[in-house]
Amino acid sequence: MIRTRRAALARSTQRFSEKILLKREARWRFKSGFVALYLVVPPASPHHMRAVLDIVIIVLDLYVWLLIASAILSWLVAFNVVNTRNQFVSAVAEFLYRITEPVLRPIRNVMPNLGGLDISPIIVILIIMFIQRVIAYYIYPNVI
Repeated sequence: MIRTRRAALARSTQRFSEKILLKREARWRFKSGFVALYLVVPPASPHHMRAVLDIVIIVLDLYVWLLIASAILSWLVAFNVVNTRNQFVSAVAEFLYRITEPVLRPIRNVMPNLGGLDISPIIVILIIMFIQRVIAYYIYPNVI
């Protein structure tokens, strides 16, 4: 009789500890008859923040290269080196226009008319370089 009580007590404590572990790992939420499992996300460690900052820097670098490619392609089109009737060239030009124009347009609206000279890509590249320096010198070292 004592052994069965001890066995029952051991099983109930094991079930209780399993429930606690489940509560730590996941939360159950009942909504309109459906059961959804929401995982508990641990707080972000400094390594995760550094990874996010690395990704931001990589994306900014990639955008600088897209700005350079857009400027070069616009020169090639302006000097009739590349024909925009070519399907591939027009697809690349459209892609670069859609990616870079939302950032360049507000700067072009603020800048005075310089004739045929468009320095808005240079200004955007300088702003991106400033943001990268701020991240590298001030934000990244403080994330330990």
